[in-house]
Amino acid sequence: MRIMSIKNWERPIRIAIILAMALTLLSPLGSAVFADDGTTDDPPSSEESEPPPEGESGGDEQIPAEAAPVEDAAPAEETAPAEEAAPAEEVAPSEDAEAVAEDVPIEDETCLADEAVAAAADTVAEETEESSAVADPYFYYGGTLYNYTSIQDAIDELSANGWTPDGGLIIVEDGTFTEDVVIDGDAWNGGADTPLELILQSENGSGSTVIDGNVIIQNMLDFILDGFEITDGVVVIDNTGTLTIEDVVATNDSGDAISVENQTGDVVLSNVNASNAGNGVEGDNIGNGVYIEVNAGGSVTMTNVTANNNEESGALVVFNGDDENNEINVTDSQLSENGQFGVWAQPETGTVTLTCVLASANEYGAVKVPVGEEVIWIKCEPKEDKEEDPYEDCEISDLSSKYVNVGDGMMVEFPPIDPTEDEDASYASYMTITDPSKLPTNLPEGDIFMVGIDILLYNAEIPEGETIKIEFFIAGYQWEENFAVLWFDADAADWVDVPFTRESHPRIPGGKIVAEWDQPGIFVLVIHGEGTPDA
Repeated sequence: MRIMSIKNWERPIRIAIILAMALTLLSPLGSAVFADDGTTDDPPSSEESEPPPEGESGGDEQIPAEAAPVEDAAPAEETAPAEEAAPAEEVAPSEDAEAVAEDVPIEDETCLADEAVAAAADTVAEETEESSAVADPYFYYGGTLYNYTSIQDAIDELSANGWTPDGGLIIVEDGTFTEDVVIDGDAWNGGADTPLELILQSENGSGSTVIDGNVIIQNMLDFILDGFEITDGVVVIDNTGTLTIEDVVATNDSGDAISVENQTGDVVLSNVNASNAGNGVEGDNIGNGVYIEVNAGGSVTMTNVTANNNEESGALVVFNGDDENNEINVTDSQLSENGQFGVWAQPETGTVTLTCVLASANEYGAVKVPVGEEVIWIKCEPKEDKEEDPYEDCEISDLSSKYVNVGDGMMVEFPPIDPTEDEDASYASYMTITDPSKLPTNLPEGDIFMVGIDILLYNAEIPEGETIKIEFFIAGYQWEENFAVLWFDADAADWVDVPFTRESHPRIPGGKIVAEWDQPGIFVLVIHGEGTPDA
């Protein structure tokens, strides 16, 4: 633990050493420049000085016979006798001596000494600034500031003492922290003192603060992770409460970028980038951008999430248990170019709503969703401040460059869909049908029901010349059956045959039936006459 951001005992020693060195450089200037007779101890080095006349030794007189000419300088012989001179420290040198002293390059030595002192001051300032700039995680407890050299040290201090920081807040300053961070609620006195809410937050966001390692959060209650780039993944296990991950850039070469397991409570992801997961393990099919496993009754909300180029899916969301309150909402997000699906949602019951989501060029399809529940695939809320075009910022065209896997051997490709002029939301939805009793009317006599899908558009329409494409996958043993695709005409309350094509699988028996239609509604795959649907 450090209360100050630099080591207080070290700085004064460094300052003393540096100043001592500076005084050593100054020491020649501190000795007497003039001798007792008023002359300088050393001969002047002026190029204009001449040696004494021949036959004269010069004796103690160190001033040259002819000094550099100085206006009004008194002759050397008029200099006061030595015995009458006051002590050297009290006698000012003669004007001739002053003239000679001016010619001596002592000014350079003074500059060097000044530079040494300045350099010493600069060094101290730089060390102080550098030491103060060290990134520190810190928190307040009972109004007292505590700061540390690593994030884990701050966490360990809190858990060891059973503390919850003021406001539940741990702040991390800008910088890169090369460490793995483990936050375990059971470390707070076996879970007895686990904070009701803990917030790990950077000072200036994910663009300024990097954790070069992984972050593990387990057995916590409400928890917020805010403002980090994390190089080796985020793992959340066995939490109870609301988990919020915001402004986080996460990747993981060998697994999921963000993994949440056995979460009891809601999960909220906002402004998150979870891309390129699993790409460091050649040949291994691991690594979702986001993997979330929530217990029954929770909800998952993802807003402005980017999950591209992951080995598996952009986002895989699983609900444990059957609860009509299970809810998945994905808004203003991009989940593209993944090895499986853009979004793979697996609630047994509940709703899945994708609003303004781009899920293109995913290997298996844009979205895979549960069977038997209505799924709102694309949805746009009109913007009140956009009077001329309320849908300007909400594109719902080209949302699926491949297909939506709707389960039970069906896939759907939506065309670009145009919102209609309306104050309400505009969206498309679908629901798979596995029970023929759910159909609006009986099938034609002799037709055997296989599977169906109800496709709806709300305040939207299919552009002229575009169609909805539906694919039904057929097993090899049924491939030769007399299939048909029917569409229910609600106005006529009758079934209409839809043209389709057969496409054999290139490597295995079977293939798919592909039908295209320019209107939404109920579509069913049937076998005409006597067939063998259960063979």
